[in-house]
Amino acid sequence: MLADKRFWKSVLMLALPIALQNLLTSSFSLIDILMIGSLSDNAISAVGMAAQITFLHNVFLFGICSGGSIFVAQYWGAGNISGIKKTYGVILANCFTVSLVFFTLAFFMPELCMRVFTDNDAVTEIGVKYLRYVAFSYFGVSLTMGFSSVLRATEQVKIPLYSNIFSVATNILFNYLLIFGKFGFPQMGVTGAALATVIASVVNPTMVFLFSAAKRTIIFSSIKELFSFTVSGLREFYSIVLPVFFNEMLWAVGMTAYNSIYGHMSHSHFAALTISKTVENLVFVFFIGLCNACAVLVGKYIGLKRFEDAKEYAKRFLCLVPVTGLLLGAAVIGLRGSILSLFNIEDNVRQVASLLLLVFGLAISVKNIPFIAIVGIFRAGGDPKKGMLFDLLCLWGIGLPITFVCGILLKMDFVLVYILMILSEDVTKTILCIKYFLTMKWIRPVKQ
Repeated sequence: MLADKRFWKSVLMLALPIALQNLLTSSFSLIDILMIGSLSDNAISAVGMAAQITFLHNVFLFGICSGGSIFVAQYWGAGNISGIKKTYGVILANCFTVSLVFFTLAFFMPELCMRVFTDNDAVTEIGVKYLRYVAFSYFGVSLTMGFSSVLRATEQVKIPLYSNIFSVATNILFNYLLIFGKFGFPQMGVTGAALATVIASVVNPTMVFLFSAAKRTIIFSSIKELFSFTVSGLREFYSIVLPVFFNEMLWAVGMTAYNSIYGHMSHSHFAALTISKTVENLVFVFFIGLCNACAVLVGKYIGLKRFEDAKEYAKRFLCLVPVTGLLLGAAVIGLRGSILSLFNIEDNVRQVASLLLLVFGLAISVKNIPFIAIVGIFRAGGDPKKGMLFDLLCLWGIGLPITFVCGILLKMDFVLVYILMILSEDVTKTILCIKYFLTMKWIRPVKQ
C-alpha cells in the first residue's frame, strides 16, 4: 500500500514545504517562549494565556480556510479556475470579518479576555499589555491564511514557505531587539514580543503577494474576478463551510475551556503546560504537512471523479499517522530532558513539563488519527458534518465534563487530569473516525 513511488512523490512535494513552513513558525514560538521565559515564570504564563485569544482567532480563520479549500481542491481537479477565484474572494471577506471581531475583543477588552484564564493580578497585568499590541497582527494573519489556503489547495506550496521564512526571521530579529532593548531599541519586555509579532504579520502577506505577482498565481487576481460570486454560489459555499467553521469555532472554544480549567488549577503548572504545548506544536507540524497533502490529493481526485484513487490515497495517509506517531513520540520522550534544560524555570515547573511531554509522546498517534480523518479526509471528500459531530460530541460531551469535574471539583493531580482528558476524548474520537472512514460514505463531490 505504501510502496507506490507516485504516492510518495506527491506526498513529499506537498507535505514537506507545508511541514517546513509550520516548523519555522513553531520553532519561532519556542524561541519566543525562551526569550520571554528569561523574564519570569509569570511572563510565560501571561503570554501563554493571552496567546489563547490568538489561538481562537487562528482556529476560526482555519475553519473558513479549511472549508473553502474543499471547493478549491475539487475545482482544481476539475479545472474550474473561475470557481477557485470566486471561492478565494469569499474566503478573504470572511477572514477579514473574523479578524475585526477578535481585534475588537483583544484591543478594547483585554482584561476581560485574561480573566477567563486566571485570577492572578500580576499575570493579568502582563497579559493585558501583550494583547493590546498583538491585536493589530490579526489582520495580517487573516490575509496570510487566506492566501496560503488557496495556494496549497492548488498545489503551489512553496510561496507560503518562502514568505514564512521572511516572516519568522523578522519576528526573531525584532523579538531580540525589542524584548531586551538591543542596538538602541527600547527594552519593552513582553510588549516588545507583541510588537515584533505585529511587524512580522505585515511582512508575511506582503511577501506572499509579491511572490504571487511575480509568478502570476491565482492570488494575483482582479477584484472583479474575486467578488463576482452569485447568491446561489454563496449558498453552496456556506452549506459546506459553515459546518467546518462551527466545528473549528466550538472546538477552539473547547480548547480554551480546557486551558481555563488548567489555568485556574495552577498558574505555575500552566507555565509547564505552555512549554509542553510549544514542543507539541513543533511535532504537530509533521501531521499538518500530511493532512494538507491528504486534503489536496483526496479533493483533487474527487474533483476528477476518480473515486477509487481518492479512497486509496486516504487509506495510505491514515496508515502513515501511527507510524509517524511512534517515531516522533520516541523522539519527544528521549529528548524531553534536553529540551527542558533550555528553559530558565523552577524545578517544580520543569518536573510537570517533563511528565506532560512523556504523556504526549505516548499519545501522539491517538491524538492525530482523528485530525487526519476529519480535516484531511472527511472534509476533502465533501462531508464535514460527520467530523463535526465526532469532534463536538467527544469534546463537549465527554472530555470537558470529565476534565472540569476532576480538575476543579475533585482537585485531582494536574498531570492525571491531563491524562484523563486524552483518554476520554481522543481515544473515543479515534474509534469513531476509523469506523466511519471504513464505510466510505464521506465521498460527496461538490457542485462544479
